[in-house]
Amino acid sequence: MKNVWHWKPLGMVCEVMNGGTPKTSVPQYWNGSRLWITPAEMGKRLSPYVDDTERKITVLGLRDSSAQVLPANSVILSSRAPIGHLVINTKPMATNQGCKGLVPGEQLQHKFLYYYLSSIVELLNSLGTGATFKELSAAKLKEVSIPIPPLPEQRRIVGILDEAFAGIATAKANAEKNIRNARAIFESYLASVFAKRGEGWVEKPIAECFKVHSGDFLPAKAMVDAGKFDVYGGNGINGRHDQKNLSGSNIIIGRVGAKCGNVRYVEGDLWVTDNAFYISEYFYKFDLEFLSRLLGVCRGTEGWAA
Repeated sequence: MKNVWHWKPLGMVCEVMNGGTPKTSVPQYWNGSRLWITPAEMGKRLSPYVDDTERKITVLGLRDSSAQVLPANSVILSSRAPIGHLVINTKPMATNQGCKGLVPGEQLQHKFLYYYLSSIVELLNSLGTGATFKELSAAKLKEVSIPIPPLPEQRRIVGILDEAFAGIATAKANAEKNIRNARAIFESYLASVFAKRGEGWVEKPIAECFKVHSGDFLPAKAMVDAGKFDVYGGNGINGRHDQKNLSGSNIIIGRVGAKCGNVRYVEGDLWVTDNAFYISEYFYKFDLEFLSRLLGVCRGTEGWAA
């Protein structure tokens, strides 16, 4: 680093402020106009910036608790459960006791502080203490060192990082769009193939073609990383188990979850949970790979029944 960069403890270049929570049993403390954020809410955010909160407290709740109002453009760090969520408040805001508010001094640009703290989350975690869950104290946080280049250099670095992260976000959005488009084209092609029925094709209700059966209940604690067999649930593979309840070539159909109705052709030994069906009996001869493709096109059709 350049010689004009200096390392200083955060406590020398920021005011570190604790948060607090008004008593939830006092209605007069809640649903007011004062913004108030928690680590749980911070973890849901996709943007570094926050200008509104899910819950708000009243002036009375602020007065009668240890919560403090952070000025706009402070950096808020979750200091427990977990340590490391970060946001920048664009409006004055209070926090609960699971957060620390860092108000940068004149020699520190707030976005530079945000980016630097983001880069040392692992270090911040290592400084946490506690038996039930780790918590980073204000005293420990104040001792953490930060490089302090001149303000113009800080702004230049922030500009470079902003541009880089914007590029990453655009690339990710484009990739997700391309995947959606490819899936739509593929499903459209499959639908057209099956719509052009050849000689000898017949149409029958699913119940006349095969029978489905629900898998077996398996609690999450029974799954083990070192298990021999894949565990199939409603959304596909969701773990490993040391026992199997299905072998050979099979078609698995998710019956609950975000991907309900997904169809998978699988071979080998596995465990199917009660969040999925498998075809247990066929009334006609099928090429199972063909059948899985056909059922995939029909995804969303009602009528799966054990």
